[in-house]
Amino acid sequence: MQPQLLCADGELFTATTTDLRGTKPQISRHFSKDGRPDVSQDSSLSLLHEPVFVSSSLDSSDRKLYFFFSEVGKEFSFVDELRIARVAQVCKDDVGGRSTLQKKWTSFAKAPLLCQSHRQLPFNVLQDVFTLQPPEGTDASETLFYAAFTSQWSSGPESAVCVFKLQDVRAAFTESYRTFNLLTHQWSPQLGKHSYLGKVGRSLSHKT
Repeated sequence: MQPQLLCADGELFTATTTDLRGTKPQISRHFSKDGRPDVSQDSSLSLLHEPVFVSSSLDSSDRKLYFFFSEVGKEFSFVDELRIARVAQVCKDDVGGRSTLQKKWTSFAKAPLLCQSHRQLPFNVLQDVFTLQPPEGTDASETLFYAAFTSQWSSGPESAVCVFKLQDVRAAFTESYRTFNLLTHQWSPQLGKHSYLGKVGRSLSHKT
């Protein structure tokens, strides 16, 4: 686990673990301003599975933060634990829920990052991400994320670099979702179009 610290407008955002054994991952906002409460994840839900955070980035124009990491993909059933490269988003000004999820993220969502050559297994372990801002005066959606990957199946020192545009990351969080069922503690497809998913002040969601 590489703790991620990001300061924005005097507020501190962290992605790290909250226990000495390093088994309880947490994305949180501290020193919240404008009367907003500090927020963190709902510890009763397993939204992150052994994540290794490698980078974070602020999308100022859309007031969102992105955290890049690899984790165990619990939505897959394999003999060996399958690691998945992910990007997670939270809204910078998320205040948590009103009656439920008080002081908890309601805008949290995560999506896979795919780096794969034709007819080859994907490079599924994220090692680092570098954020390249666009030239001054151009659209922020042209921001590029250069991501370095390795593969858990490789027997040698193989690696790859894939580039993702901010506009594509944004688009990933506007498409189909899986949502967490509080009764079965499993992810299931969300049917129909729901404009509130991944937005500030609404439901927990997981991008397919």
